Amino acid sequence: MLQRGLDILSKQGIEGLTVDGLCSRLGLTKGAFYHHFQGRSQFHAALLEYWMERSTEAKKALADQKGSAEERYAQIVDYASNLPHDQEKAIRAWALHSPLAAEYQAKVDASRRQYLEELLKDMLPNPDQAEDMATLVLAAMIGLRHLFPAVCGEARQELMRRLHGLMGVRLVYPGGDDNEILEGC
Repeated sequence: MLQRGLDILSKQGIEGLTVDGLCSRLGLTKGAFYHHFQGRSQFHAALLEYWMERSTEAKKALADQKGSAEERYAQIVDYASNLPHDQEKAIRAWALHSPLAAEYQAKVDASRRQYLEELLKDMLPNPDQAEDMATLVLAAMIGLRHLFPAVCGEARQELMRRLHGLMGVRLVYPGGDDNEILEGC
């Protein structure tokens, strides 16, 4: 139900997440909906929690299974580059008008930035620059996806290589094959 909610949010925005609309699209009765959630507000909170767990915390846990900071960093950049753009965009739009969505967006951004900073401390020639670089990398990743969603595959990969080159970091992509990552838009 929550994944379908994210799909609806991605396509129709917050306006698509009415109880009537959700029940209709999910083939639920209102009674079934209210059995799971006390109301639309509780559904929104559960949806945002689900999004935060899937798009950030689960990805960090998977990256943490890698060995070196460089491998974990490359894995998280790969994951971040391939997150469903429409979901990220819809959440950010929702956060402009909803204190609850803004709270979750801020938590996700802070968690992502902190994780990048921890990894960059072990990777940069000057670890004191990790906080600033993590902020810049996160801003670049978000901005690239929002401003230029059609930049995909090799073009996006090359931009990320250049950014990391400016930082003095060589980005080695998961699996060691630079040509097979960042293909999704």
